[in-house]
Amino acid sequence: MTSTSQERIPKRLIGAIVAVGSLAFIGILTETVMTVLFPELMTEFGVNTATVQWITTVYLLVVAATIPLSSFLNRRFRLKSLFIAAVVLALTGSAIMIVGHTFPVILLARVIQGIGSGVATPLMMNIILEQSPRSKVGRLMGVGSLVITVAPAIGPTVGGAVSSVLPWRAIFVIAIPIVLLVSLPLG
Repeated sequence: MTSTSQERIPKRLIGAIVAVGSLAFIGILTETVMTVLFPELMTEFGVNTATVQWITTVYLLVVAATIPLSSFLNRRFRLKSLFIAAVVLALTGSAIMIVGHTFPVILLARVIQGIGSGVATPLMMNIILEQSPRSKVGRLMGVGSLVITVAPAIGPTVGGAVSSVLPWRAIFVIAIPIVLLVSLPLG
């Protein structure tokens, strides 16, 4: 039988889970935010519906290609290094989204963001599985799963709300300080 003190979740672990979980949340949120912006993006970039959909398609393809690499990356690099890389990719992609004025540049930004999100999402689960007390793994995995499922559910609402009062790029302007703030526990 283990003692109560061994079953507590260390504060540093909670900070790490919150930081990586928040990064994953923002990555997934920005993916679904983009769908409500399609009409505005089509007008700004002079593209049709089939072309504008590449903004979400390329992002999802890159995330899907990056996630399977997480096991390799986890063995090869420290968790903190992977987190910092995911933060840098998220920030870089957001910055490019803010200043990009051609459709191919916006697609490049989504590729960069997709790599960051593809690293962050499994990283959160790896941290939970590897560092949590065994008796708390199920609860923390549930919290991690909640992060992954809530973001796409609220993304269109957030995107619609923000874009109704601000230009679409404001979503990424808002994302940058949030990413920086959540990265403090691990940075």
